[in-house]
Amino acid sequence: MSNQLFNEKKGKKYIHKRYKQWTRSLADTISTNLGLGSKYVPAAAGNSLDNKPPKEAFSAFGKYILEDVTLAAEYQNIALNNGTVRNLKHNLDVNLGPRIRLWEEDASSERTLIIKTNIEKVKFIGANVRIWAGAFAGKSWITTKISFVDQASGELVGESVLHRVAAIGSGWTPARADYKMIEDMSNDIKQYVINNYLKPVGGGAYPPKKFR
Repeated sequence: MSNQLFNEKKGKKYIHKRYKQWTRSLADTISTNLGLGSKYVPAAAGNSLDNKPPKEAFSAFGKYILEDVTLAAEYQNIALNNGTVRNLKHNLDVNLGPRIRLWEEDASSERTLIIKTNIEKVKFIGANVRIWAGAFAGKSWITTKISFVDQASGELVGESVLHRVAAIGSGWTPARADYKMIEDMSNDIKQYVINNYLKPVGGGAYPPKKFR
């Protein structure tokens, strides 16, 4: 098994030098994801319905700015996580974007609401890692904080924290459920915004569902 030998270099293990750079990178990614574990329970997770109502209904605003998704600094060193940022932003543009454009067409208010989405915690298993490690790579999970800010005053109107975990089926498919998790998160955010448009009710995306 000489082609599986590892050489110590700069404090890290690398696959034999004859392997391509992308193979080394993939091995590092698999190792990192395995290190994150298969079970993730954030402190005081509760469920998505623990979010407090915003200070006022979102219909009090006539314009909406959907900012680029951001990622907590400690998760930026993994390429797949940065891909998750782009993926979530794309899904928000597709799912939430058309709805807020419709609201803007009928709005009389000139106030602007800024919608800021930050990925606070994430473990995303991509297709390559799934093919190599399968279910051993564990589950994908994501926690996002969505902040709603009055552009004129800078005042925080409301804040929502939402959680998602990819189904166990991710272990036996090439990351299909992992990518669906990001799509589902965008729908959760969309539903929260819709739920609080006419009346500030807080809550999460759907009826109570305990975060695993």
